[in-house]
Amino acid sequence: MIQILIFLSVFSAVLLGSSFFIAGFFLHAITGTFQGVWTSGLLLWVPSLTFLIGEWRSRVSQVIWIKHLGAILLGGMSVSVAVATAGYVALIIGVPGPISAIIGVILIGTFVGLGMINARRTPKITSLDSIVVRNNDLGVKIVHLTDLHLDGITSTKWVQKLVDTVNSLNPDIVVFTGDLLDISPDRIPEQIEILKQITASTAKLAVSGNHDFYMEYPTYQSVLETIGFTLIDNQHIHVSGIDFIGISDRDGRRFGHSRPEISELFSEYRPDQTVIVLSHRPDEFHHFANLGVTLQLSGHTHWGQLPPFDLIIRLWYTHGRGLGKIENSQIYVSKGTGVWGPPMRLFGRSEIVVVTI
Repeated sequence: MIQILIFLSVFSAVLLGSSFFIAGFFLHAITGTFQGVWTSGLLLWVPSLTFLIGEWRSRVSQVIWIKHLGAILLGGMSVSVAVATAGYVALIIGVPGPISAIIGVILIGTFVGLGMINARRTPKITSLDSIVVRNNDLGVKIVHLTDLHLDGITSTKWVQKLVDTVNSLNPDIVVFTGDLLDISPDRIPEQIEILKQITASTAKLAVSGNHDFYMEYPTYQSVLETIGFTLIDNQHIHVSGIDFIGISDRDGRRFGHSRPEISELFSEYRPDQTVIVLSHRPDEFHHFANLGVTLQLSGHTHWGQLPPFDLIIRLWYTHGRGLGKIENSQIYVSKGTGVWGPPMRLFGRSEIVVVTI
């Protein structure tokens, strides 16, 4: 309960600060002063809380529309912060205020619209053919999914298209690197039923993400079992000539789920073989690279999903998206198969990653 209250307080404070920041830009652009910024900021802040209200309602009832509306408003706030930042710069360099304000409104509307359209598209297929293996080519096709974030907003039509796309690839192994649910599974029975249709000739493997602990780890375990995935958190498993090592998300410690030291997880590690680490977050790659693993598959970052978070991801993570390398070890960080929060994506489409080893 304390953790929830801290999160709500911080989230609300960030929204409040963002509201004043946005209101300040438009007021100054139109009137040349910041007079009325407190009133305008509060008028922006109150509707921005719709997402939190909707999140609560969706967990205690079947009401989803409030959460959906709140998610769109949240995305609009995110885009507006980025546009307002650019707007302040425009004012400083001498662009007339009214013109800056008009352009700002147009950009916000355009980015929100394009973001919603982009998020509704079926994830693109990213094929990796540059992975170096440690033994002879195995001819094993691995499909990597991550960050579905099923939240009651994601449509059954989109989930069905995703599953059909995965199955059309005829994978030998499907791996999922965490963040499956943002709502109780009994609220989305149709989506869960569709996910059962994912097929792989050899295995379907998964590890946990941070949201899988927020939504209760036993629930995640149960849903994975229902849809036919094997959870390999903190386990080592050999499949089709490949050693898979599963890493549980570190946020599990906050919920009483400790994980072994990395040295223990790699006790059966064979550096002459192809070793793939499944880890939700990319930020421990240097540890795994020091051990000489072949490849790490991760997600978590969403590549920011919306501005200004894409800039934050660039600054925070050494490997925030795509293919990276440390000596003979490689990592691929997916932009995510789904979206979190706002049903929007800019500058980075969702993806399904295909690795053939």
